[in-house]
Amino acid sequence: MKLHKFWTVVLAGALGLLASACAQTLPRPYQRAGTYPAELQLMHRLIEIAEGSPPTLAALEMEFGLSYQKNWNFTDEVQGYGATGSLLFIPIDSSSYTILPSRASGSIQLVRFSFAEQGVLNKANRPLCLSQIDIASQLTKRNWRLKKTIDPLHSVRDETFHRTSDGFVRRVFFSPIWSDCVKDFNIRYADIVKPQSPELQHQE
Repeated sequence: MKLHKFWTVVLAGALGLLASACAQTLPRPYQRAGTYPAELQLMHRLIEIAEGSPPTLAALEMEFGLSYQKNWNFTDEVQGYGATGSLLFIPIDSSSYTILPSRASGSIQLVRFSFAEQGVLNKANRPLCLSQIDIASQLTKRNWRLKKTIDPLHSVRDETFHRTSDGFVRRVFFSPIWSDCVKDFNIRYADIVKPQSPELQHQE
C-alpha cells in the first residue's frame, strides 16, 4: 500500500512537470487558427514582419514552429532554405527563406509562408482564411503602394505592394490573387544601397 502511494506521488509529480513544460511551449494565440480573432492577429503579425527587419531563421522557427533545412541547390552565393511545419502550414514546403545577392542592392531576402487549406484547425472544422481584402486594406492604410500589372498575352495578373523604409525596399504579394483567402504570403526585402561618390568610384 505504501509502495502504491509512493509511485502515485512520483507519477503525479512527473505529470505536473510535464504540464508545466507544455504550458511554457504553447503556441501563440494566432497559431490556433480557424477563428476570426486568431486570423486577424496573424494578419497583423505578418504585416509587422514585413515592416520590420528581415527575420532570422531561428526567430521564425521559434515563433511559428517551423524547421528549416538547406535546399538541395544551396550555394554560398544563393542561400535557400525550405521548412516543414504544423498547425498553420501545409505539412511539406511550409515556408521558404532565400538570401541572394543583387547588383542593384546589397542583398535580397525572400520569405514565403504557405498556409493550410484543410478545415482541421479548429473544432468547427473551418479552414484558415487570411482575407486578401483585409490585408490589402491594412497595407494601404500603412502607406504601402499597390502596383498592378497585367500580361495580356497570357491573361496573367500581378499585384504587389511596395514600401521603402528603414533601409529596405519592401514588397508583399499573395497567391493565388483570384482567391478570397491567401494561400501564400510572400515578403521581399532589398537593401537600399547608397550610390558612391565619384571620388570613391575612382579610387576603386
